[in-house]
Amino acid sequence: LRNIFLLLMSAVFYLYSGIKPFILLILSMVLNYLFAIGIAWLDNKGKHTYKKCIFVLVVVYNIGMLFIFKYLSFVTRELGNVIGTFDKVYNIALPLGISFYTFQALSYVIDVYRKKVKANTKNIYEIITSFYVNNLDQNHLVNNNIIFNYNFEKIDC
Repeated sequence: LRNIFLLLMSAVFYLYSGIKPFILLILSMVLNYLFAIGIAWLDNKGKHTYKKCIFVLVVVYNIGMLFIFKYLSFVTRELGNVIGTFDKVYNIALPLGISFYTFQALSYVIDVYRKKVKANTKNIYEIITSFYVNNLDQNHLVNNNIIFNYNFEKIDC
């Protein structure tokens, strides 16, 4: 009951910053969850080349998302200053906590890829509570600490 309450209050807090960042957060969680399941499934089938391709796709997706939201406006502005013909400068609002949840999700997929944890195929609720509720409870969000997923087993809610 406590986890559900914390999850709902976290969602309300995050929704305060807008619906678009909230949708981005949910999309990121779902995609990383599905990627992790796909990596585990390919590993079980012995298709290691495809597993590596999915892993590279996950890293490119997550780092690309960070680049777009954190650095694209800087890069386009500086290119405009250097080249002088670059008229389009992208000003994209930075979603709340994007670095935290992106690296947290990426650490989960990396741990699945390295076989340090098994992909959670039961339900996405456990992944959500592992990423956010446990981290809020342990003050990881405040301290901006990224912990690897295999450490979640040590956290007791």
